Amino acid sequence: MFDIDEFIIAVFLVVDKYLTPLLQRSPPRRKGAAPALSDSEVVTLEIVGEFLGHHDDARLWRYFYHHWHDWFPDLPNRTTFVRQAANLWHYKQLLQQQLLQTLGAAKSDLYRVDAFRCPSVASNAHPKRRYLPDWSATGVLRRNSAPFMVSVDTS
Repeated sequence: MFDIDEFIIAVFLVVDKYLTPLLQRSPPRRKGAAPALSDSEVVTLEIVGEFLGHHDDARLWRYFYHHWHDWFPDLPNRTTFVRQAANLWHYKQLLQQQLLQTLGAAKSDLYRVDAFRCPSVASNAHPKRRYLPDWSATGVLRRNSAPFMVSVDTS
């Protein structure tokens, strides 16, 4: 079993091994200065952060900034980090496909199911009100309420 230090290192080694050739084939940046944090480090932080339950960008960045700043001293401000991570979306898809092929999961007879959280919308209307002509106008997003889980069969 890994502790968190070993887990971050293991994820980085796998990501760097498979992401570097993809980035060399078609670089994500044509001009300008290279980012302070490498693309492999950004993807590693996203994977580890999701695994640890930091599902939004602000919490993920805050966690690594406060707890792992010694390991990632070049961690940029939150908006720069989020922009760099968002610009790597295509490479993340290619990395996922590469890992599926390498691990043989694409040829497996097992069903792959992916799930994601969908926040629920609660009404602001008075509880005795009998109808809601436009519930979306009176709805409020409650992130603390129990969200729906949406499962998708990806096989």
